[in-house]
Amino acid sequence: MAASSIKDFLKSLPVVGSLLLQIQSKLNRLRPNFLYTYSFKPLVINQAIKLLRRMVLVDSTIISQNSCVVDTGTAKFTWRPADPYSLLGYPLRGDFEKIETDIAMAIAKHAECIVDVGGNFGWYSCHLQASMPVGGELHVFEPVPAVREELLKNLALNPREGVKTVVTGFCLSDAAGEVVLHVPNKLGSAFASLRNQNYDGGFERVAVQATTLDSYCSENNITHIDLLKIDVEGAELQVLQGARAMLSAPRKPVLFIESEASIIDVFGRTVQEVINYIQGFGYCGYIVKNDKLHKLTNENIGIGYDYIFVDPAAEFPVQILQSVVEKS
Repeated sequence: MAASSIKDFLKSLPVVGSLLLQIQSKLNRLRPNFLYTYSFKPLVINQAIKLLRRMVLVDSTIISQNSCVVDTGTAKFTWRPADPYSLLGYPLRGDFEKIETDIAMAIAKHAECIVDVGGNFGWYSCHLQASMPVGGELHVFEPVPAVREELLKNLALNPREGVKTVVTGFCLSDAAGEVVLHVPNKLGSAFASLRNQNYDGGFERVAVQATTLDSYCSENNITHIDLLKIDVEGAELQVLQGARAMLSAPRKPVLFIESEASIIDVFGRTVQEVINYIQGFGYCGYIVKNDKLHKLTNENIGIGYDYIFVDPAAEFPVQILQSVVEKS
């Protein structure tokens, strides 16, 4: 089911849809800077599910008691309406990191090798896999077992002939060994971190094996990466420090990195440190804010949390980014 159709359908419901959207709006006003504000009462959600089950059958996808399949037009995902964090609010928003996704897919069309660090439920992995040319390789790192299972299910919904997709449970860091992830009980695996981020509801500790990106690439005969996406809840500098060889390669990867001050602060680091480290390899940066792409400057470093870095000598990705900046 297309997300826009779900949103329109919810709006059309005389009681439930109106209530859902009113609550959503109020939550967003109360916490405008919070990324995911969909905490609806289970009773309301359950009533919506019952109505959806009775009334909707789209593209031969039947809504079951607990989940349904959402089609973005490029990729399909399992959605659990009763879970406010399922798909990170995409079905109710109608989009999710749209400008970042569009740019990543444009670059993926010409990519031979992509690495997704922090694959989560597979938003980027599924869209990138669909965009890659035949013969390409996609390597996805998702260390939390429960969310890795969800990732694999979503990849199975999106078979891609001719693209080699490898999913691994390693946690990427600056050294090999065992590490402990902190998985919030309330927010779930999407917010798992190497540090306790002090989210409400406590957390579960999950021990996993860590390695470095350079070691992984050496062991798997990966000589270059075209696109490296990193979303690791504050541990981005550790991942980058374990990728020195790949960042120093003549053919540098385009970097998509989420780095937010309040999260990385728990690691005793700053977003500026991450940016300085990346720029030390000769990269120039861009920042996404309010679905617009801007060239990174000293004045706008802290206005967003999604950053894109590119080798200024790499003509194709630079052209893509510049065209988006001009449109913005």
